[in-house]
Amino acid sequence: MVYPDWLDFEIFNEYKKMRKQIKKPLTKYAEKLAIGKLEKFRVSGQDIDEVLNQSILNCWQGLFEVKQDGNNRQFTSRPTQGSGVYESPSTQRAKAAFRSIGGGSKGDLAITPKHGTHIPQGRH
Repeated sequence: MVYPDWLDFEIFNEYKKMRKQIKKPLTKYAEKLAIGKLEKFRVSGQDIDEVLNQSILNCWQGLFEVKQDGNNRQFTSRPTQGSGVYESPSTQRAKAAFRSIGGGSKGDLAITPKHGTHIPQGRH
């Protein structure tokens, strides 16, 4: 297959490897369709590398536009600063809401059993 010169083959190959890993490999025809979709994204101003990396990072089968903030800058979901662990934006919002009502300092949820619930020793 001949790849367009604007396509970073290394990143596209990583996308194909991820698709194999999730047991959804690209057929030759699906590969042509994916490149066509990337071309449309490119023409609309999307950063193709970011589109591919976003799908790789999230193990998404498909290719999707990278969302933009109010300043027309592209962004993707990233780990929260300093945590080293990925948290989705909805998880971050939920933790912030929990802290705002007096929850733990880091948003850790404390789950307590209902009254009368027996917890076996060594399992709590």
